[in-house]
Amino acid sequence: MNEFLKNQRNAFFVLIGALFAVSLFWYFIFHHNVQSLYEESLAKHSSISQNRDLYKNMKIGLPSVEAKWDSLNTSFQDILNKIPYKRNYDHASDALYDLLIKHNFDVGTFSPSKVPLEKKVINIPNSQKTILVEKYPIDIQMKGNFIQLGKFLDAMKTLPYRITASNIQIKNGRSEIAQNIKLITYVYLQSGQKGVNTVKAVPKKKKPINKPKKSTPKPKTNIVQNTQKVQDTKDGEKKPEPNNNSENISSDYSLEKALICEEIDLETNGPILPGESFPVSIGRLYCFTTVTKQNRQNGTISHNWYSNNELMYRVLINIKQEGLINAISKYDFNFENMGQWKVVILDSDKNVLETINFELV
Repeated sequence: MNEFLKNQRNAFFVLIGALFAVSLFWYFIFHHNVQSLYEESLAKHSSISQNRDLYKNMKIGLPSVEAKWDSLNTSFQDILNKIPYKRNYDHASDALYDLLIKHNFDVGTFSPSKVPLEKKVINIPNSQKTILVEKYPIDIQMKGNFIQLGKFLDAMKTLPYRITASNIQIKNGRSEIAQNIKLITYVYLQSGQKGVNTVKAVPKKKKPINKPKKSTPKPKTNIVQNTQKVQDTKDGEKKPEPNNNSENISSDYSLEKALICEEIDLETNGPILPGESFPVSIGRLYCFTTVTKQNRQNGTISHNWYSNNELMYRVLINIKQEGLINAISKYDFNFENMGQWKVVILDSDKNVLETINFELV
């Protein structure tokens, strides 16, 4: 071997071969992996740059998208506010019938259906509330002309209810002026609303099994089913004069809770969907109060409903029991009652226990 390497030519070829082998080993073991990682990094860099540019463009266009979303959401809420509750079905059908009479139609058939044709659950954006909307058909047959029909369909948009028309059929009558017109109108009604705003009873904490559970008295409930108009009070009876002087007032009642809500849970006697602003299409609101009576003598508290500082309704609630009691009154609205409202809660000595402000929109 030494003789072989002593030859310079052989030594040169051995050296070249060794360098070539080392180069191949370095290329495939190190350089190839480094080059693959480099190319992969370049591809990721290019992808990240493209995504960055895309996100920048999206960020620039985001304000216009948000503005459009707010506009669509506002329009959607306006449409929902025009959908009355099912208990206002008669008001909606009466408004439609009055519109027909206003346009001088000779109405032969006006048949509102009590069975919904279609139901759909709608999720409210940006909340956990859901609304069940039902579609009720009304069959109408009448006599009129094309001009009356056009004006009637155009005037339907001004109604404070969500009403559409379809299946319009027009046949010639005995004269060219009067036409036999058939159509179906659809009234959309809310039959319920549930969500995170529902006030439920707070569950009691679990206690050790060995210890006896203490029973908490459940508030008794007085619900006034029929409100009394102030104008219908007896002759000579004075309207309640609130005693707003907070100094040296001694009351037999302690107010624990007072709020305005859309519904009352019949199982828990608790308020559902309380708030400070309500759509007037809801048709009815409840004043929910919880009071503590200090003695066993019979007494009363009153819920005084004010519209723009004008006393509209006064509701007297008899409190006969001692302890914690729920006292509830209700009031039915129409679209003429929009504006600022408040309920002033007075005890039997006309002391103001609480004032609840809310708005009908």
